[in-house]
Amino acid sequence: ESAVPTDNPAIGLFDCERVRVAQCSLSGTQIGVWMDDGGEDLVIENNQINAHVDKGGQESGIVGVGVARLTGRVQVLGNDIQGYVRGVVINNQPLGRSFSTASYSTVMGNRIVLGRFQSNQEAVAIESACAFGVVSENQIMLAAEDSTGIMVRGLGALIERNRIQTQEQIESQIAILLGGDDEMFTGGITVAQNWIQGCTGNIVAEQVAGLRIKNNDFAGDSGDELAVSLSECTVVNVDDNTLSGCTIGVFASQSEDIQVQNNHIVDGGAAVLCERCVRVNIANNQISNCRNGGIFVALCLARAAIIGNRLNYVGAEGKNVLASSIA
Repeated sequence: ESAVPTDNPAIGLFDCERVRVAQCSLSGTQIGVWMDDGGEDLVIENNQINAHVDKGGQESGIVGVGVARLTGRVQVLGNDIQGYVRGVVINNQPLGRSFSTASYSTVMGNRIVLGRFQSNQEAVAIESACAFGVVSENQIMLAAEDSTGIMVRGLGALIERNRIQTQEQIESQIAILLGGDDEMFTGGITVAQNWIQGCTGNIVAEQVAGLRIKNNDFAGDSGDELAVSLSECTVVNVDDNTLSGCTIGVFASQSEDIQVQNNHIVDGGAAVLCERCVRVNIANNQISNCRNGGIFVALCLARAAIIGNRLNYVGAEGKNVLASSIA
């Protein structure tokens, strides 16, 4: 059963098909729009959805747009959503186990602001657990600790052209979180052309099979930013990204078949770190002004190749640190 009370949404659609909710203004709501008990081909478009604000000024809504147990796709398009623990959720059990039957759903062009909460729930702007979902062209502002911009689990998702940033440097803000659920397979994911600034983790992937990270722009704010983190992943391509001002550019641990190619990594700490990986190819990257070093490969088995990279002015602040090293 869902951990979210669903008996009092501002707008509820239950076992509905081909319904459109558009140009509505919802305010002072714990739950904005809720869809459940079957149904498909629903469109939530161009609405203003604002959470309840208590006397202390803490925004305390639960879910802005909730897509629970549906049998087909939903489109969430162009909405303004503010002040919820979850902005848009596509999950049969919101705040529960990750799984959705609303395959091919789309979350596009929304503007979502996550505020500060008196809640033990992690704040997430967009959560999608459906197969072949699309999360595109959303603008997300994170202003709370332990918050995530986009959380995706499942098969075949496309995450593209989103803009994610923070109002200030706060610990434990992740822009895009992929996988990390032992009970649900996550794979065939593409993350492309996103712009991310100021998050402590830009892309964090755990237990993902088949991942492409391409043409993204990651900008740090000279804090503790980690641009790309891969843990227990297989078949990953990190290609043609721009990473600037990040403490670590690309970090891979206990992963297999990792390609890090044609990236531009500048003005950060260390550029690429791989440990306990199998079959790693680090090629044709441009790395400059990384104060703690360039490319490090440790305890990697089978094959590791470092080919055709250009490294300039790296390791200026490290002692006994080489531009490239293999241990």
